[in-house]
Amino acid sequence: MSKIRKPSILIPMPKAFVRSALSLRGSIGTRASLTPYWSHAILEFVLEKFHLRGLWTRISHSHNADIRVRALKKKAREAKAQ
Repeated sequence: MSKIRKPSILIPMPKAFVRSALSLRGSIGTRASLTPYWSHAILEFVLEKFHLRGLWTRISHSHNADIRVRALKKKAREAKAQ
């Protein structure tokens, strides 16, 4: 979250996300405690309702794998420059 410059409906600024997460203190065991940000809760509801969790998992995995590849390339470039 530290590189977020422009928020969107599914990408809150870090302070907004933390504020929503901290507002749920004491809500352990509720659905909201798993998805504190409002748009994430709506997305989770839709995914569950239409049985799309597997699709979302594949999309998320692909996105995170891409981030990892870019991070490893950057690390290799930095190591080569030293």
